[in-house]
Amino acid sequence: GGTPLSFSDLLLSIASANWKDMDARDEIKKLTKEIYNDRSCGFNISKDFVLKTCLVLFSDDIRFKLENFTRESIKIFEDNWQKTRASIISAFRLFRQLGFNDANFRAKNATIPVIFYIYSHKLTGKIESPAYKDEENKKNIAKWLILSFIKSIFGGQTDSILKKMKNVLKAETEESFPHKALMEAFKTDPNKNYSFDDDFIEGLLESKKDTSDAFYVLHLIYSHLDYSNQDIHQDHLHPAKFFTNQKHFKANIPEEIREFAKKEENWNGVANLQLLNGRLNESKNDSSLKEWVAKNNKTNKDLFLSEGTSLELQDFKEFIIDRKNNLKEILKQII
Repeated sequence: GGTPLSFSDLLLSIASANWKDMDARDEIKKLTKEIYNDRSCGFNISKDFVLKTCLVLFSDDIRFKLENFTRESIKIFEDNWQKTRASIISAFRLFRQLGFNDANFRAKNATIPVIFYIYSHKLTGKIESPAYKDEENKKNIAKWLILSFIKSIFGGQTDSILKKMKNVLKAETEESFPHKALMEAFKTDPNKNYSFDDDFIEGLLESKKDTSDAFYVLHLIYSHLDYSNQDIHQDHLHPAKFFTNQKHFKANIPEEIREFAKKEENWNGVANLQLLNGRLNESKNDSSLKEWVAKNNKTNKDLFLSEGTSLELQDFKEFIIDRKNNLKEILKQII
C-alpha cells in the first residue's frame, strides 16, 4: 500500500497470521502504548524490542531470522504472551522506581536480561510491589544497569551480548539477580567488559550536571536514596551563581584559584554535585554551602568530604580536590 515496511514488520505479520486466539500486531501495539502512557512506566519501546524479548525468553537462536519465527516458535510466544507482557511491564515499573526514565535509560536492550530474570523467577507483579522487601536485590539491578550504561555494554550489535547473558541467567540457581556473574562473564572480552581504570573514573567525575553520566555516577554514590517516592534533583553544592555570574565570581573567588574555579568540570561536574530531594533543592535556592550545611545539620561525612575540609567558597579548590579523591575511592569500592 505504499507504506515502507521493516524486517520486523514482516516478522510481526508472520506472527499475526499464526497466532490463534490473539492478534500479535494489536497485542504488541497495545503493550508499547501502555508502557509509554502508564505513569508508573513512561518508557518508549518498539515492536522490535518486544520481538527480541520473546526470542531471548523462548528461542535458542535469538537473531531476527525468518527461520526463528516458525509456526512452533510462534505458538510458544502466544502461549506465554500474557506472562511475557506482564514481565515487561513489571521491569519498566521497577526501573521507574529505581530513578530511571526514558531519557536516562541509555539502552533498552539492557532491560531484556532483567525481564528474563523476572519471568524465570516468577517475580512478575511482585518485584515492583511495596510488598517486595529485598531492597538490596533491587539496588544490585540498578547498579548493574548503570555500569552497563557507563561501559556501553549494549552499544552496537547486541545479539552475542544477550546470548551470553541468557546463558549466565539460565545457569544461576540463586534467587537474587546475578549481577556479579553477569559482569564476570565479560571479564576477558577486550571490547565489552566492566573494568574501570583510574583514568576512566577520573573522567566520570568530570561529567557535567544533567548529563546521563553525571546521573549514573551520582546514583551509584547515593544508592541509599528512595527514588520511588520523591523527585530527585542534581544540585550544586557550591551554588552555580558564584561561577556563572561575573560579579559574584570576582567578589567571592580568590584570584589565585579563578582559573581552576572557572573550569566547568570543576564547578559544574560531579565533584560539586549531590542528589537532593526536589523540594529541599528548591528551598536551598542559592544559599552558600556553609549556610545550608549549618541549617540542615549536615556533616562533612554526609557530603563525602574529609574531616576539616573547608566549606568556604574561598577554599573551593581544596574542596573539589578532596571530594573528588573521596568519590574516586568510593566508586572503586562500589565497582
